[in-house]
Amino acid sequence: EVNGQTRVSNAALTDITVSGTFTITNGTYYHTKGEGNILLTVGETLLIDNGNFYGLSHTVAPAPASAVFNFQDFNFQGGIAKFFDLKTSTVTTVIVNCTNNFEITWESNSDLVELVSYDGNNDASLDFTVGGNFSITGNYASAYFLSSKAGGDETVAISGSFSVAGGNAY
Repeated sequence: EVNGQTRVSNAALTDITVSGTFTITNGTYYHTKGEGNILLTVGETLLIDNGNFYGLSHTVAPAPASAVFNFQDFNFQGGIAKFFDLKTSTVTTVIVNCTNNFEITWESNSDLVELVSYDGNNDASLDFTVGGNFSITGNYASAYFLSSKAGGDETVAISGSFSVAGGNAY
């Protein structure tokens, strides 16, 4: 397990930039477990290969944090990806910007990709942009993609094609 920021009471910005490809294979990565804003910039591909990715993961107490994720491509090949899993009752925005293709390949029924996860006390808005194609493949009935469980506005813009050939998309 690799942790970017583990102090749960930290309200500071956690900004991480990877110039090349960011790969998680059979491991777990937390960008922050704190209460502050996060910025993750990946110059090439965010690749999750049977690993676990948690961007902002803080469900202990409400926090007014926002999150921005920028990457060229997203390539998910099994595991768990939760970009924003936070209690928040303030107006906040989660931005997920994929310049090229957003590709999900299910490897098991327990696989999931959630952009905005926490649904108990969460008023976050989502701006999700895919500059190329968005594809979901893999014959696993319980695997799923979820854009948002939150109560805020949701804007999704896909410049290319969108296809679902396995699992579920919500």
